[in-house]
Amino acid sequence: RFSSVLAANPLALNKDVLMDNLIKQLPLQKPGLRKRACACLGSLAVLLNAKQISYIVTTLLKNVSKMRLDISYTYIEAIGAIASTVGYKLAPHASAILNSFKEFCDPLEGMDAVIAEQDFSIKDVCLTVFESMVKRCPKEITPYLETLIPMVMRLIGYDPNYNPDVMIDGNDEVNFDEWGAEDEQIEDDASWKVRRAAIKLLDTLIRYRYEKIKTSLDAILAKIVERLTEREDTIKCLLLETFIDLTRGMVVGSVSSVDALETPIRLERKNSAENLAKELPEAIIKIVAHYGDKSMKVREAIASVLLNMALIIPDYMNGVLLSTVLPKLFLNFKENSSTTKITVFQTLRRLMLMTATVDGYIPYLSQMLETIALSMKEDYFKLSAEALATAGVLIKLLMRKDKAPSKEAKSALLSIHELCLGVLKHADVDQEIKQAVIYTSGIVAANSTDILPQKDLDDLLSILQDRMRYEALRLACIKAFHVMVSSDKSPPIEKGLEGALPEIVQMSKKVVRQVKLTALETLLGVCRKFPSLTKKFATVITENLPQILREGDLQLTQLALKTLVNTIPFASDSSLDNLLEALMSLCSSSLFQTVLDDAVPLLSAMAKKNKRNLTEVKITEALWNITSEKTYKAISIAIASILSGRPEVLDESINKYTGILANAKEPELKRKTSAIIIGCLGPVSYTHLTLPTICSV
Repeated sequence: RFSSVLAANPLALNKDVLMDNLIKQLPLQKPGLRKRACACLGSLAVLLNAKQISYIVTTLLKNVSKMRLDISYTYIEAIGAIASTVGYKLAPHASAILNSFKEFCDPLEGMDAVIAEQDFSIKDVCLTVFESMVKRCPKEITPYLETLIPMVMRLIGYDPNYNPDVMIDGNDEVNFDEWGAEDEQIEDDASWKVRRAAIKLLDTLIRYRYEKIKTSLDAILAKIVERLTEREDTIKCLLLETFIDLTRGMVVGSVSSVDALETPIRLERKNSAENLAKELPEAIIKIVAHYGDKSMKVREAIASVLLNMALIIPDYMNGVLLSTVLPKLFLNFKENSSTTKITVFQTLRRLMLMTATVDGYIPYLSQMLETIALSMKEDYFKLSAEALATAGVLIKLLMRKDKAPSKEAKSALLSIHELCLGVLKHADVDQEIKQAVIYTSGIVAANSTDILPQKDLDDLLSILQDRMRYEALRLACIKAFHVMVSSDKSPPIEKGLEGALPEIVQMSKKVVRQVKLTALETLLGVCRKFPSLTKKFATVITENLPQILREGDLQLTQLALKTLVNTIPFASDSSLDNLLEALMSLCSSSLFQTVLDDAVPLLSAMAKKNKRNLTEVKITEALWNITSEKTYKAISIAIASILSGRPEVLDESINKYTGILANAKEPELKRKTSAIIIGCLGPVSYTHLTLPTICSV
């Protein structure tokens, strides 16, 4: 607890004396005292130097095989306590520890109950020490992997009291009066501790030394699947978690959030894992076969496996495994566990987002819709929200642009629309449900062309516009409108969008970045797809967006510039002065070089408008005056781009910048800027220049 104080005051504690006294406590008769001495040694190890650690480890290892089994356990536990606190300090002793502990991991035959219990505990603590060393000193343990892996593979199935030939089948009638002492012994069997420790060690080897054990991955996969006959539910769940870690090592990058509404990242498989990937379908079929397990924990663990497989091997999951996996997934909805149902919805969502074809889901469409409808009536709000999110992804899958929607797809869209409308009209629902139903409604509207009656679509848009008044729902509403304006189905939403557009413009000025970002993406979509709305709201947009150019946010600035290019031709003259001022501020910032491709078209559009003296000359002069050492290259390119569109001013401009370049009295920065401008203008406009101008250059 006060290790930092003791480390700062070396004389406050005589570590050598304490160390010796603690070692003397280990062979005492009282188990509780021995256990406390082990814990104290582990804490003391934080303060000890390499020489002192070496003395402790050497002393313990020297006596570990000379003592009774229970005392040997104490010595091993002491080394385990040290390994858990300062495992990296044990690196020089890795070989000695492994060789000393290896014999304790071999099975013993003909043990009585007491000795068996001690043997199980020793194996447990030995494996725990190995696990700590793999975590803390993985480099030093690498040479011993060839010894560790076979030992772990053997101990994963270490169950001396289990006889599969006499195990009771769930359908057999049992006479409990005939059970004897042997059955009670099996009930009290502690060998599961050994299997648990072995699985944890295997999982650690997979996570820390994956590339070093890749030659054994096939055997490890086969062993994990084989051991799913395990009788302890906790061990079975650990096996499934290890299976997940084994498969995660096959891909580059990390598994993305399962809660994302949009398409998750498609992970790239490592070349070395392709052979293992081909064996996974058969393994998953065997895992799914355990869905009938009586334990809810095991069924939840299997659902978690499928959730990860949907992202790691989506090609197999949506191919050869789909007809096997989907029926098993739907069995989970008969459970009382909301957690399992949520996991299944997340798995379905991942599978549908990662597939390229809808054909495999059509036979289960009615079952999916029924499941979604029932889950939306559940009391648990997270389950209802997941059901709504899955409904939205289902619509996206059914309405793929590369294929005309089938009759079943149209019917599904109408059914989901009715479900969403029912939730939208009820104000007394959880906020998370409201956000999910708004987003899903946006997906329905985006794909409603020639399916949903115009009146129903207008009513839906009216409800979404009304919900934008609430702070907590604004982001969900703007996302819904963004989905609509981005749709390739061209839904007839112009009338409904007109009422919401002023509010969306105001959202671009909010403090929350995500709200601003989505609002700008929506405005850009409107400007590109709805010319009449762009013309009508051009001035409003042009007046509100300039402040974003001063914020220094790259992504927001790029979206604002792209949007303003569309509104400038229709904006009022009074809105341009503030915009020009914001643009000059942007041009003098370090961000200008990055957004140059988006800023130049906007500057050119303002020059072409030719109102309020915002001519090419006026704008280029403004740019010229804010030139700095950091921005002169970008500003030079911008000036040249603006001038290249007006051939009638080229001679005058070239002569101007040539004169500056030739004048040695001009500042070096101005001369460098002039040189770049002339260089940029030459290739695109030399045909418009007169001979004297070319000669002067």
